[in-house]
Amino acid sequence: MHFGSNPRLIEQSKLPVFVFPTELVFYADDKSSHKQVLTVYNPYEFALKFKVLSTSPKKYVVVDAEGTIKPGNCVDIVIRHADFREALIGSRDKFRLNIYEHGQKKIIGKKDIPAILIASSGEIRKTPEREFHFQERVHHSDSQAIDSFKN
Repeated sequence: MHFGSNPRLIEQSKLPVFVFPTELVFYADDKSSHKQVLTVYNPYEFALKFKVLSTSPKKYVVVDAEGTIKPGNCVDIVIRHADFREALIGSRDKFRLNIYEHGQKKIIGKKDIPAILIASSGEIRKTPEREFHFQERVHHSDSQAIDSFKN
């Protein structure tokens, strides 16, 4: 299914961004979780460019953080957690996926994807689900990292 371009949404930078999963959970004790894949879909009739940003770029390796998605296609973006120090257990970060119309520099859509590092895959059963949902509140210590999204 293709969606045509809606000039009003593009002009307002509110083009819906389709990405799965909507959050990333890394487990320090489970090496299979250290590499996660974000799939970005382009249901539109025009090509899109994308760029992935992070609030903590030193903690992650993003393979192909920029690229193009052909109309009606998708791309997989591999994200590896690279820092599993005990002090980082429970830390929350965010990835921002910016979408551009191919050949343009103006952001026409964006999506934030929260990420968390948990000590053990068994902990998820003990922690309420709401604990892992993105919260709009920005802590003072995160304000510098969030400022990097503005560039």
